[in-house]
Formats: sequence, C-alpha cells, structure tokens
Amino acid sequence: MICNTCAPRQLVSAEYALRRSQCEEGAKRLGVAALRHVSMMQLEARSGDLPPDVRKRSLFIVAENQRVLDLAEALSSGDRASLGRLFAESFAGARDLFEICSPPMLAMMQAMLAAPGVIAARQAGGGFGGCMVALVERGCTTDFEAAVADSYREATGIRPEVYPVAAGRGASLLPHD
Repeated sequence: MICNTCAPRQLVSAEYALRRSQCEEGAKRLGVAALRHVSMMQLEARSGDLPPDVRKRSLFIVAENQRVLDLAEALSSGDRASLGRLFAESFAGARDLFEICSPPMLAMMQAMLAAPGVIAARQAGGGFGGCMVALVERGCTTDFEAAVADSYREATGIRPEVYPVAAGRGASLLPHD
C-alpha cells in the first residue's frame, strides 16, 4: 500500500542537496567513488575520520545498502519477521541518521503500524513528508486503508491518500526488432 502523507514539504531541495553533499564527502574521505563501495566493517574502521553529520549519513547509506540485500533474501524466502525488522530499521535510520523524517511521517508510520493486516512499513522516496509504503496481508487492503486514513487524519488534520499497488516485474531489456 502507498500512503501519501499529503503534507506540505518545505525546504526539501536544500535539505536533500545537503544530505547528498554529506554522502559525497563521506565517500571522498573514505577514498571511494560512492558509499555503495563501502562495507560496514570499512566504515566502522574509518568512522573517526568523518565529521559527525557525515558519519551519520554514511552509516545510514551503508546500512541501507545491506538492508536492500537482506530484504531481497527475506522476500524470496517469505520471512515476514525479517521484513518487519528491516523496514523498521530503515525507518529508524532515516529518522535518526539521515534525519529526513517529519511529524506527518511519524504520524503516518504510527497509523500504518496500527492498521489491520500490516506486515511491514517504512518511508519511501526522499523523506521530509511525501509517500510511505506498507506491506499488507492480501484481503486486508480495504480495512488497512480505512484505518490508516482515519488514524492519520485524526493525528494531523490532513486527509491522506492511501491506495493499493502491486509489484511488477521490474526493469528488463526490450526485444530488438
């Protein structure tokens, strides 16, 4: 389910640019082209070389990259407990390390986690509001949607958009003529 906070997003481009420059600085100080080339062990060994904010941003990115790999495995094996844990860790990292969370996002997270049928929930996109995503039991989408909309509206005074989506095949090569 996609849950749009419909919250106004102010100063997002400046904050996004700052986060990006902090990640680029982390990569440069660690001697790599991008943080995707850094393991957690490498980051931990050199974390003292990074300014505090650069360290936090770098830690989030490196941990998030590992979570993506772990998530693929959990999805393949149907490990729902790991899905919930990985989504929760992603949200906590976005909130505490990348600092892209907002009060409407916190309210939406609480609404999603309390809704019927939820398996896992987290932020989506660049943060500071916008959309969030939840994995929901098949057959629970209508009840989930109603519960999230009511809870979120009660907490924020904002009417959210909540709608079901289904995963597609993903990117692939197109056949040649």
